[in-house]
Amino acid sequence: MKLILVCMFSVCLFPYLSFASYSNAFYVMISRQKTLQTLSEVNANNIANNNTIGYHQDNLIMSEVIAGNSSKTSFNNDIGIYVNHTVGPLKHTNNTFDLAITKPHLYFGLLTEAGIRYTRNGQFRLNNNGVIVSYSGYPLSSAEGAPIYIPDDNGYGVSINSFGRVYSRLAEEIEENEISQIGIYYFPNQLEKTGDNLLYTDNNPQIPDMFFEVLQGFLEESNVSSLDATQNLVEIARNFESTTAIVKSYHKNINEVTNTMLKL
Repeated sequence: MKLILVCMFSVCLFPYLSFASYSNAFYVMISRQKTLQTLSEVNANNIANNNTIGYHQDNLIMSEVIAGNSSKTSFNNDIGIYVNHTVGPLKHTNNTFDLAITKPHLYFGLLTEAGIRYTRNGQFRLNNNGVIVSYSGYPLSSAEGAPIYIPDDNGYGVSINSFGRVYSRLAEEIEENEISQIGIYYFPNQLEKTGDNLLYTDNNPQIPDMFFEVLQGFLEESNVSSLDATQNLVEIARNFESTTAIVKSYHKNINEVTNTMLKL
């Protein structure tokens, strides 16, 4: 009788000896779903900023985490986001206060209520007080960290050379007068995105180790490829759908295993 019971138990348990494997596979799929969800959010944000001046696209950093000492089970883990610093296409606008920087990791400074913030968006204008400001109203920082004021009596407009020096010439004058030097800030490492196309770091800027130019009458467009980002989003959706189907299948099998064992 004892032998019969042992045999019956072995026969019933045999199909479910891989319950732990089911559990591992379930968690692997869940980790993959989480990564796909984050990838979807990153790509959607890139697409939403396809027309944002000076926007640089985000990319997800992922790693593989091995479970325990075994190399048979691994999980997806998204570590964080890094920015693609490739310079976007330069668009000629011929507007006096539109500016573009020709090399990566270089930024304009904006004087905000929270302190200086950095941006690649060179779309500026002159406010009612004669100060060069962003379209959000933040003053453009000079190299000295002060607003740049344009005299209201200049008859021949404003010119900005490739070094970021601002000049103005009165109608009766032959030579231009240097008004200010635009602050161009170099950060080779990542900056924190704070919204409104602004960046923040508490590190001090470094001296640029490359030749660059400030182009007046140009804007740097977003470096996001809308076609690639859209294709990525479609592929992510397909992978998420297939992963969801696998998770549901594992969940169903685990429920069947549990119900069967409870009936023993």
